[in-house]
Formats: sequence, structure tokens, C-alpha cells
Amino acid sequence: HMSHGVERAAAIDRAEKQLRNANGTKRSYKMECRLVSDPAQRQRYEGQLGKHERELGKLANDVKALKAEAQRGQLFVGANNDLAGGGEVDPEATGDYLLNEASKIQDKTATSLENTRNMVAESKEVGMATMEELQR
Repeated sequence: HMSHGVERAAAIDRAEKQLRNANGTKRSYKMECRLVSDPAQRQRYEGQLGKHERELGKLANDVKALKAEAQRGQLFVGANNDLAGGGEVDPEATGDYLLNEASKIQDKTATSLENTRNMVAESKEVGMATMEELQR
């Protein structure tokens, strides 16, 4: 029914918004990395950044796939599914599945965003300690 489609769209929108936030945080982190003077430490942070970039890329692809699936699903809701032996497509089961997938992606995005925020905070602390060291 209709509320499933609305819920699904809202969940996908939230996931997309979190991805945009995560990408903004990632850009900030990348700039912070450039300020780290110790090459070994910078390399470590850049390694962590690479890991987060790959994770965000996977999450973005998941969201894109879910969005496409949701759009296709809306076209077929209630239509006969000849491929599945002529049975009805169950829009509720499809909606539940998509909502669960969107929810999983949101959880992963939130976790990734939190990790990135922690790394930014850590790099700021390192930057402050480095500044204090240089001022001595």
C-alpha cells in the first residue's frame, strides 16, 4: 500500500542525506590530514581515510541500487509477475525488504560517519599537540 512507498522513499532520502554528511566530514578529514606534519602519522590517517572512502562508496552504491529497486517496485506493484509462475507481486513483502535494506544501510552509514568524526577529532588533537610542541 501507499504508506510503504512513502516510508521507503523517506528511508532512502535519510540514507542519502547521511551519505552527503559523511562525504562532507570526509572532505574535512582529508584537509585535516594535510595539516599533520608527522609523515608516519599522516600516512596512518590517510590509510584510515581510504578505508572510509571505500566503505562510503559501497554504501552509496547500495543506496543507489535500493532507490532503483524501489522505483522499479512501484512500477510493478500489484501487477502479475509472469516470471514467478504468474503469482502476484507482494508489495508489502517487497516494501518490508526494501525498508530493512535501507535501515541496514543507514546503520552502516551512521557507524561510518561516527568513525570518521572520531578520526577528525583525533587528528585535531594531534594538530593541537603539534602546534603546542612547535610553540615551545
